[in-house]
Amino acid sequence: MPLILRQSFPPDIELGIWEIIETEEKLLSGLELSPIDKDYILNQPLEKRKIEKLACRKIVNHLIENSKVSINYGSFGNPLMKDYLVSFSHSKKYAAIALSKTKPVGIDIEKIEPKIIKLSSKFISQEEAINIDLQDASQITAIWTAKEAVYKLFYEEKLDFLKQIKVIKGEATVFLKDTPMKVQLFQNCLDNSCFSVAVRK
Repeated sequence: MPLILRQSFPPDIELGIWEIIETEEKLLSGLELSPIDKDYILNQPLEKRKIEKLACRKIVNHLIENSKVSINYGSFGNPLMKDYLVSFSHSKKYAAIALSKTKPVGIDIEKIEPKIIKLSSKFISQEEAINIDLQDASQITAIWTAKEAVYKLFYEEKLDFLKQIKVIKGEATVFLKDTPMKVQLFQNCLDNSCFSVAVRK
């Protein structure tokens, strides 16, 4: 399946979402992975993980129009690319990527499922709750993906979702040492999933 969604956001953010229906062999075709990256993927213990990571590299291939995709990982498990700041996410049948040459980015995509309603108090504060319907799984999922995307921007800080990340009416604020910091959000839904892209201002 080709890329099913591609969007651009200012100043130079590129988003790509791939619907995963291919086999491992099909996803590998056309990719020129570095030996280290290929070994890393093929040594994943679960077939599902191999396919998700290959789908992400397919997206990169489309977004930068380069078949030679080289991905490394930082000490926090964050993906690293030469010349780009990048973030990955996977959920059920989708893989998603956000990348930029100038701005740190975070992305998350999640399937909308009713069970998230019972978990909302673990990551949604009272201040946030008054602005949404706590029985609406899509609204709760949108906040979760926003917070997860923001978390990836500050992965080294290990932010507390409830206390340090606030999402109200589509706007995100991070509290580091009691200092508020605004984060730009781009959000939307695709089929029965929500996704968020977070960008440091």
